Amino acid sequence: MNGDILIIDDEKDICELVAGILNDEGYTTRTAQNTDSALNECSARFPQCIILDIWLKESQMDGLQLCTALKKQNPQTPIIMMSGHGTIELAVEAMKLGAYNFLTKPFRADHLLLLVEKSLQDAKITNQYNQYVAREAKNSDFYIGDSPAIKELNKKIDKLTQSNARVLVRGGYGSNQYFIAQTLAQQSGKGVIVTCDCADETQLAQLFNPLHHAVSTMEQCHNGILILNEIQFLQRDIQEKLSQFMANGKFTRTSDNAQIAIDTRIIATISLHDGEEPQKYTDDNFLTRIASAVIDAPPLHERLEDLPHLCQFYLQRISDILSIRTPQIAPECFDFLKSSDWQKNYWQLYNTLERIVIHNPHKNIITQMDIENLNQMDDNLPAWATQKNFKDAMGEFERRYILYSLNQFHGHVSKTAEYLGMDRATLHRKMSK
Repeated sequence: MNGDILIIDDEKDICELVAGILNDEGYTTRTAQNTDSALNECSARFPQCIILDIWLKESQMDGLQLCTALKKQNPQTPIIMMSGHGTIELAVEAMKLGAYNFLTKPFRADHLLLLVEKSLQDAKITNQYNQYVAREAKNSDFYIGDSPAIKELNKKIDKLTQSNARVLVRGGYGSNQYFIAQTLAQQSGKGVIVTCDCADETQLAQLFNPLHHAVSTMEQCHNGILILNEIQFLQRDIQEKLSQFMANGKFTRTSDNAQIAIDTRIIATISLHDGEEPQKYTDDNFLTRIASAVIDAPPLHERLEDLPHLCQFYLQRISDILSIRTPQIAPECFDFLKSSDWQKNYWQLYNTLERIVIHNPHKNIITQMDIENLNQMDDNLPAWATQKNFKDAMGEFERRYILYSLNQFHGHVSKTAEYLGMDRATLHRKMSK
């Protein structure tokens, strides 16, 4: 399927002509001859491209007004305006309202096809660029090094890139499962990529329900990929709805109970403590459907031979952020680092190097002594050690540890509570002290 195109024109013959040209090239088309019909089609499933006539007779809105309304619903969808009475002024006005291009009737079939193809390509590039800007730069660390673990990971990603199978990326906390999912999605080349953070209640609310006149997350993913990040936080009722969608390709939109059919590949991630199984957090039916294929994110302790590459990559990134010269790390440091306990995986390595650089911003070579002395240089230690009694010291330690953990999870209370092994109510109570 090349793309889902909606053609809106008050003349049935024009709709059929344009649809015939596009169908011959493998596009899926729908038609509407007035604004009510057009809005109903968009409500059923928002198209990937819209071809819209400016003069819509016997409709509540003309084409320019409808263009404005549709752009408010989904700004990313390209709209090609067309008219038999095209003027430069009219084309300029359409462009100002957000139209992708302007087509004058009568038009050549090859010109129409070129505009549609280019509009879809530009929309895809824009989405990929937005995804690139939005994601953190840390994702590159997974592909640095020559360890057997990283070679096996790349082999698995290459294999699943050619597939449309649903994938579960699993691993310990801090193993960067999300960035594996991002890479797999981008290399698959399957249209739009949308991420839903399962610990974010606002994002979950929009999964099946179009809030603020926007399109629901599921509808945005039509002919694309949905990344469900951290499904261990996904409520059971939403798991059930997703299971139903994976079974028949349809979901129930919350706002009007309409059944919406979409073609979407799902890639999910889950973070687990040592010894935990996904079944602790997921319904068996949901897990069976979501995990058609599984990728295990390699923890740092399985990639210790990659430490020289990873350390230099992280030091470069940290130095860029601080606008300082990138220090080197002394070779003798790596034996010491390999013997360390990396329970928090890549986050822990990054934070260790970041703290060393912050305390020694002008140092050219990081030595083993710098790493060994790190705890002594920790600014937080005196606050715990100077309390009057053990109870106060424990309270100060708890407060700082919770703040540190919240920072690691970017303020997500649900993720932090799960990581600390407590329920959200308990964490909220401790945070309010």
